[in-house]
Amino acid sequence: MAQVFILRSALGTAVVDHDDARVPRPRRSAEIAWAVLPAIALMLVLWATWQESRATMEPPAPMPGHAGHGAHAS
Repeated sequence: MAQVFILRSALGTAVVDHDDARVPRPRRSAEIAWAVLPAIALMLVLWATWQESRATMEPPAPMPGHAGHGAHAS
């Protein structure tokens, strides 16, 4: 949720024109990149976590040649 507000802030800010040449101007592309790159990384982590959690929630596939419980010959 915080990343959404960071992106909103970075994309919604206006560049202020400085009269003083000694004040460095922020590069808009760098500012947007440093806001977007962590968002992409967070999406990849969320996707990987989701895939792993789904894999652990699915029941294991039946073993070939196994008839289930109680079918063992004693």
